Amino acid sequence: MGNATFSVSDENWNDLRQLLPDGWQEQAWKKKAFIRKSEKFPTEESLLRTLLIYITDNSFRKTAAICQAADITSVSDAALIKRLKNSSEWMRWMANEIIHRAEDQQQKGSRKFILADATHVKELGANGVVWRIHFSFDLNTMRCTGHHVSDNKTAESFANFIIEPGSVHVGDIAYARHSSISHVIQNHGDVLVRISPSQIKLFDERSDKINILKKFSDMASGEFAECRAHIKIDDMCVPVRLAAYRKTVKEAEKARKRVRRKSQKSQNKIRPETLLAAEYVFVITTIDRDMTTEMVLQYYRARWQIELYIKRLKSLISFKQLRNRNEKNVRAWLQGKMLVAVLAQTLMDMADHFFSCSTKRTKEKLAMEKI
Repeated sequence: MGNATFSVSDENWNDLRQLLPDGWQEQAWKKKAFIRKSEKFPTEESLLRTLLIYITDNSFRKTAAICQAADITSVSDAALIKRLKNSSEWMRWMANEIIHRAEDQQQKGSRKFILADATHVKELGANGVVWRIHFSFDLNTMRCTGHHVSDNKTAESFANFIIEPGSVHVGDIAYARHSSISHVIQNHGDVLVRISPSQIKLFDERSDKINILKKFSDMASGEFAECRAHIKIDDMCVPVRLAAYRKTVKEAEKARKRVRRKSQKSQNKIRPETLLAAEYVFVITTIDRDMTTEMVLQYYRARWQIELYIKRLKSLISFKQLRNRNEKNVRAWLQGKMLVAVLAQTLMDMADHFFSCSTKRTKEKLAMEKI
């Protein structure tokens, strides 16, 4: 996949404009991205086209030159910087509206399994600030259902997303914290998260703390098992299923090698319990027994789908490294990248409808020709 480069042709822009959410011009005023009409930006359309040209990896100066040559607008790079700073919320609103519109068009009834993950984007330079983009991803539709741009101080958590009642939220160890789990439960959702043996306290029916490694020490390689437990969150006692999988001999040896490499890199001594824990996968879920132990672990393994999505997205819209250090500019640039991403996904869905036999790469090429 090549990087997205926004097309300045009127034909492609007219096609792309049809994908924007209703009321996008009015929101430009409400979100204070467009505060007055001027010779530089006579319409909301001229502003958005200019921003998209910049966001698809052009410098401020080159963007100004492209817009002038295409008779879109005549604007200095300084004026463009000012407009970009004020456009973050407008672009975030448009991206979210397009996502919600796609969700409304999906078939209702099936239980949603929402995967969560995040990626880092770093500013240029040794001391560049690290930003984080949090994603949620529907395993049924294979679509992004939400994103959240934050600095590196905002932890990975289900609390970064809106929880739909009845949905199941799947995450790795980073999401297995009390505040993260509590956010899902309080909004009537379910969780399915991986844990480490020492990360979260689990209790049995007598409220005795469970020693997870001891509990499953008799498992054979390649075997699945589970037990009932509960966790204490604030004033709540939350019943969970603790599902376990003991890796095969080959899988366990690979996992132990990873632990040793990490230990050598950080120069920390490895505890025997850490090497033993590497032989297992432990997952807790609030889903009741309408799902087998093996299915619980299979849904956790499906997390790689969101990892592939993020990797593909980075290649498609190229946000591996930030070029700007101004906080407002960076936030707006990242929100603009996400707007480009959801527009590209919408165009790929259209290509899928009209060219169902095409490969994914062909659909991506058809989509990016419009952007």
